[in-house]
Amino acid sequence: MTQRHRVTRLSAGLSAMLALTLGLLVAPADAATQGKVKGVVTLDGKPLAGAKVTLTGQDADSGDGVSPITTVTTNSSGAYSIAIPQNKAVLYRYVVVRDPKHRAVTAVRNFAERPTTTVTRNVTTQPAGVLTGKVTRADSGVSTTTTARIMGPSTDLPTPNFADEILFDQVYDDEQAVGADGTYRFVGLPAGTYTLCFDEATSTYLDECYDDNVSDGPSSSATPVTVKGGVTTPLDDQVLDHVPAHVRGLATDTNGEPINDLAVSAYAVGASDPYTRVTTSKTGRYDLRSATADNVQLKFESSTYESRWYDSDARADAQVFSPVEGTSVQNETVALRSAARADVTVKAGIGKATFSIEVFRRATGYHPGGTVTVSHANGVTRTLTLKGGKATMTLKGIPAGRQRFTIDYSGTSTTADYRRAITALIG
Repeated sequence: MTQRHRVTRLSAGLSAMLALTLGLLVAPADAATQGKVKGVVTLDGKPLAGAKVTLTGQDADSGDGVSPITTVTTNSSGAYSIAIPQNKAVLYRYVVVRDPKHRAVTAVRNFAERPTTTVTRNVTTQPAGVLTGKVTRADSGVSTTTTARIMGPSTDLPTPNFADEILFDQVYDDEQAVGADGTYRFVGLPAGTYTLCFDEATSTYLDECYDDNVSDGPSSSATPVTVKGGVTTPLDDQVLDHVPAHVRGLATDTNGEPINDLAVSAYAVGASDPYTRVTTSKTGRYDLRSATADNVQLKFESSTYESRWYDSDARADAQVFSPVEGTSVQNETVALRSAARADVTVKAGIGKATFSIEVFRRATGYHPGGTVTVSHANGVTRTLTLKGGKATMTLKGIPAGRQRFTIDYSGTSTTADYRRAITALIG
């Protein structure tokens, strides 16, 4: 009995040691029951071999998409299988299918993760179309300065709420440099209607859209192109031959010195936004490359010099230019006054306020001449001539409380007008 008792105790000790050893060698139970997502990718009812299937998901805290987790390749049967890493920070998972051979359009399927279960998500892809063509320059220049761009069906992957967060920018490449021989080829395209445009980097020619339509980008002016899934759509050859019109000129200060880095914008008459903008060179020269045939107004803008239209302070009176394609409007010169600024201090009293004003020219920092007026809403106003750019004046008869005053500098032939509002607490 004693011997058998010893054997029993020894066996218990060995069991404890074995359990401890196994605890160090065996993976945690969670990992042993790790979930999977698997499925078959098909195209036209047939297995799609060689497709890339990427697992991704959503951040549990922020709801943002997370970086792609892992990618596998479908086998000859179109099948894939991905083990789902255990990560409580990621709640929802997605499989995104891309075809390196561009036979199929990029697709995505979502699924609810089941940590200890294999989830099946088969993916049916749509056949991708191809768009090809050729574009050359009328002067036989190098075609590699041309970029082809297309715009078509939405490129967002159809995932709930945050398609743009998944780190695939688009289903297909929508911009490419044209080859040395002028050819281009867009692949992996969803079936649908597209517009196609060409950008010429040398600015020798205007940007054009298919078919021979001048445009600033993909727009209604382009002839639409229909792409069918699984089919290559060849387009007619295009030739860039529309030469831009130009409005060229010079911007100076009132002393005739050129102004560098001044913004010059061209507006179509009635438009609220400019369609093109340039900055002046070191010599004050500007060259507005115009895609429009007429009705162009110019605006000059700067923090150092006055902002104004050519050739008027008001847009309604500004000159309208009508450049014709391939021609230039030359030597349009504008002389701009320096902008002004003013340092103002106020000393408030009972029923009155004393203003100390110092005016500067932004272009030089010097003090200009001219007059300055301080006014209050109740009609109290006073005007003084600046001496050395400075003036001090007192306004009386001001009601008690926080009051608003307006400072108006009259400007001169070399310095622009200036206005500023200021408040003061009157006793």
